[in-house]
Amino acid sequence: MKKLILLSFFLYSCTTSLNRKVDSIQDVCLDDGINLNESSFLAWKYFRYYINGCGTLDEIGLYKNKLWAFNPYVGIDGSDHRDTFFIDKVTGDIVTHTGKQIISFLELKEKIQKHENLTSKSTEF
Repeated sequence: MKKLILLSFFLYSCTTSLNRKVDSIQDVCLDDGINLNESSFLAWKYFRYYINGCGTLDEIGLYKNKLWAFNPYVGIDGSDHRDTFFIDKVTGDIVTHTGKQIISFLELKEKIQKHENLTSKSTEF
């Protein structure tokens, strides 16, 4: 019975972690690795702040079981951006296919926090 309870708790905590909703950079947790929802949040923020924000992202997928891959489509015509970008599941860094860091998680987090702070101040009454 104890094993069943422990197994149930483990499965619940894993599912909760995988499906955790991400509305803010504060919701991104490196302790358990970057999950799909967190990678989607980071990819959209990177796209918005550093690519151009005009366009969309392809579906995010797992690459070599250690990187989340995303491909931006930019401009009015949705042209394929020339590069696929990756998010390291352990560090949260945005990297190239060779592993070269484009921006660290901490740098991106700082940029997002500044924007979130500005947005929250502009909506206060």
